[in-house]
Amino acid sequence: MKTHYIKETKTIENNCVYTAEAHHIIAARYGKHAFWFQLIPAVIASFSGMLVAGSVVPPWFGWATVVSGIVTAVSGVLNPIKSYFDHLTAAKSFTVLKQEARALGTTTGLMLSELELKYSITNLQQRYGDLVRLAPPTDERSFRNAQERIKSGIHEPDKI
Repeated sequence: MKTHYIKETKTIENNCVYTAEAHHIIAARYGKHAFWFQLIPAVIASFSGMLVAGSVVPPWFGWATVVSGIVTAVSGVLNPIKSYFDHLTAAKSFTVLKQEARALGTTTGLMLSELELKYSITNLQQRYGDLVRLAPPTDERSFRNAQERIKSGIHEPDKI
């Protein structure tokens, strides 16, 4: 029975690898969105200040100000910074759980009795379930990208 428990640690580890990678990909996307949603209004505001200070305000500038306001409004509603940190936190949480599952399956779990291992696996499964329930959802595109990255060997440790 102990071999089944050890096998379950590998399943939890694999699930965490894929989920963490998908969350990292989504967090990176939201990080880029946040950057641009902050940069565009800031540049327009700086440009506006320069034009007003120089008393040179061309007619098209009114539209640039409107665009800046729209970008700021969209950014406020979508809140890419919050989404970035939500997905980054989820990615880190799944990564921590992945490391614990790996350690339990390859080292510490081998020294435990069958009953102790059973309780440790149950605890890991509960924590994994809690993370899945609390983490923001991933999307299919990010999961496919995560699969490609993982299959390319990005998570394989270096040979020593």
